[in-house]
Amino acid sequence: MSSLSETNLEPIPEGWSLGLDIGSNSVGWMLLRERHVPGGINAIGGSRVFPSGTANEKGVEASKCTGRRTARGMRRQHHRKSGRKQRLHRVLRNLGLLPESSADILHLDPYDLRARGLDEPLTPHEFGRALLHLAARRGFQSNRRVDTDKETGVVKEGIAALRTQMEETNSRTVGEYLARLDPADERRRNRFTNRSQIRDEFEMLWNAQKHHHPEILTPEAHALIADTIFYQRPFADPVKLAALVGKCEFEPKEKRCRIGHRLAQRYRIFTEVANLAVREPGQTERTLTTDERLAVAGALDHQKEMSLTALLKLLKLNPETKFNIARGEKDKLKGNFAEGEFRKVFGKQWDGLSEEERDDICEKVLELPDDELKKAASNGMGLDPEGVEALMKVNLPERHGRVSLKAIRNMLSHLEAGQTLTEARRECGYTFEQTTGAALDLLPPPPTDILNPVVKKALFEVRRVVNAIIRKCGKPNRIVVELARDAHGSIEQRNDQTKQNSKNNKRNEMIREDLIKMGIREPSRNDLIKSRLWNECGKVCPYTGRPISFEDLFHKGIVQVEHIIPRERSMDDSFGNKTLCFSDANATKGMKTPYEAFGHTPEWPEMVARSSRFIADDRAYFRACYNKGKRFQQHTFDEEGCVARQLNDTRYISRQVFEYIRCLGVKSFVIRGKQTADLRHHWGLNSIISSDGS
Repeated sequence: MSSLSETNLEPIPEGWSLGLDIGSNSVGWMLLRERHVPGGINAIGGSRVFPSGTANEKGVEASKCTGRRTARGMRRQHHRKSGRKQRLHRVLRNLGLLPESSADILHLDPYDLRARGLDEPLTPHEFGRALLHLAARRGFQSNRRVDTDKETGVVKEGIAALRTQMEETNSRTVGEYLARLDPADERRRNRFTNRSQIRDEFEMLWNAQKHHHPEILTPEAHALIADTIFYQRPFADPVKLAALVGKCEFEPKEKRCRIGHRLAQRYRIFTEVANLAVREPGQTERTLTTDERLAVAGALDHQKEMSLTALLKLLKLNPETKFNIARGEKDKLKGNFAEGEFRKVFGKQWDGLSEEERDDICEKVLELPDDELKKAASNGMGLDPEGVEALMKVNLPERHGRVSLKAIRNMLSHLEAGQTLTEARRECGYTFEQTTGAALDLLPPPPTDILNPVVKKALFEVRRVVNAIIRKCGKPNRIVVELARDAHGSIEQRNDQTKQNSKNNKRNEMIREDLIKMGIREPSRNDLIKSRLWNECGKVCPYTGRPISFEDLFHKGIVQVEHIIPRERSMDDSFGNKTLCFSDANATKGMKTPYEAFGHTPEWPEMVARSSRFIADDRAYFRACYNKGKRFQQHTFDEEGCVARQLNDTRYISRQVFEYIRCLGVKSFVIRGKQTADLRHHWGLNSIISSDGS
């Protein structure tokens, strides 16, 4: 097919439909004339291939800027450290605390000077040498109140160990402790120290020496030297950081709320409880009632977490009742972490505060630097010194969610009144179909608050392709976007998917080898699926209970791969919607769900029991296997809702692309890549691009 630049396409009244296939390193496009013109150009397409927004090394994605950023950080750190030393040299020389040539004092043992200076007078140059040593090893100070990375954890463990050693040896300062060590037996350097420890030692040394040199060690000199040694530039400009926070998906003028906010966690609780379902013995799975939802949400709002056993007791359910979250790795529900932390600090006083006062305290903990927070806690929160220190240790996540605090407050009033999440959003007028203003002629540069490198790169390339098409042919009447799986989610999610794909490939290779040993020379993709389903159902037909032999499945053809929810009704051809079935039972089932076909027969309880025993072939598939049993047993099927979910992928990149192209004022749709695969299968194109013809 020719490229866009090689044709003389002109805008036509009937218009064009534009299809976009967006991957992590390519944008495929197809223009289709909406009214067929005999002898004319009715379709044209092409693709634009570009470097991915991330680097991929050994199957793990990382930002392309990682190496450059690390090197730049090291250069910056070295430059700042050397600059600080040079400034301190100038200050100390001007005060008379250093000779003109530093070589004259380098022979002095700084550890000995730091220890003797606590009790004995030092000469000005000796004291200057001790100060230089403090500046060179001024200790660790985190830029964040929340530290979760492994490196920081090692540093903090080292600092705690040093404190213990100092207490055991009755050492007043780090310098005094290190001076007591024998260099032949134990290294003095390469120890983790805290900035506050070095700051305390500086104050103790200054107070001990200022009486011996009052003409030099003045208050002005103290302020100048302390600022030179201990100055710490802010981690980042708060204004610039705020500009990086994305806009709320419901309130476009509002910034997204931090997930550590007490109300954000309450909103998360209601969201998770809305998805909670139970299956009592002998009954089908059901969602929680309004009273049950409110009871669970209220309990979780007052504690950090709740085990499933405690949840059973709270809801007064049969001990044999199963929760839908229990089939995976989840064995508890997370509560309101922020509320739990603040209750530990304020005690009963917290329950006496108004909602506005609680929000104010929470926002100060999230927003204020340590020094400002300590001042605010000491003056206006009614805390004693121990309470202030406890508040300083409150550890709240600082990442941002997708919803603003304004939207959360609006929805919580409905959620706390017993409405479902869908009802609350509807009452607030929150939908994903909100208008975006006047239509533009061309796509503008993508929003600056999108930091995901894959999404950002894809949007820039979409802009290049779409704008070139508009300049050549005019605006299309509609745009349909398909998103590849490798363009979804964060780097962590895509790395997890890559790892899972690798496991799947290894598993399929093992199945292939087993099938070859059993007489199938060239196992096809469909053979691999049959083998997995065979093992999953325990080699027993879930509908009839008849055992399935290898011959029945692979040679006689009397066992078929069957869609639990008919494919024509669900548009779902995924592995999670498939099982095995004898052909006669499959013919009886037809276009019905299992319950519609067999739910009123005496055999139905046995079918339910067999579907509950589907066997997962790996840990990652354990939850999916449970969902398949749930799908098999469901009594009702929301056909319209299922189709809508298949047609509208609402994951992050889908929403970003959808919102981006809508500014053109053109009808826009986002579809799953699975639909294209289905069409390719029906049109027989897989035999061209797939070696096994499946």
